[in-house]
Amino acid sequence: MKRVLTVIAAVVVVLAAFAAIAWAQVGPILKPSLEQPLLFPHSIHVRLASVDCTFCHRGTTQVTPLSAGYPSVEQCMFCHKVVAADRPAIQKLRTAFETNQPINWVRVYRLPDHVHFLHEPHIRAGFDCAQCHGNVADVQQVTQAQIFRMWVCLDCHRTNNARSDCTVCHY
Repeated sequence: MKRVLTVIAAVVVVLAAFAAIAWAQVGPILKPSLEQPLLFPHSIHVRLASVDCTFCHRGTTQVTPLSAGYPSVEQCMFCHKVVAADRPAIQKLRTAFETNQPINWVRVYRLPDHVHFLHEPHIRAGFDCAQCHGNVADVQQVTQAQIFRMWVCLDCHRTNNARSDCTVCHY
């Protein structure tokens, strides 16, 4: 009886391992386009106005934040007090600014809580945002360009001779 239970336990462990590997390879599907509170055409800001990603997503250049972050309404108003001030979306932005209300952007990317990712070392190493986030400069609305699974990060680290031990991302 003990031998039968051991065999059953081993089969369950093997099946669980196969399921985990299959899930890691396929994983969840890409999120559909998420509706944001304001239309933010990255194409206009990046291509036409040559605004660098780090200007709006200030968390990418800081050593401690775990998120790239979104710009504050005040930061948007640096330019939009003058630029395109008559457009409806900018009027909504102006109203938020005048009433001291935040714009509640919908987060597109989220990693599990047990993963600690910092943008700053990747930017310092010369990686372009598009390598992970796709070519947002050519889209009207950002969508999730890829699913970040551990093997994706490990492949990139190994390809670029970066540390790939567990403590790099899990600490």
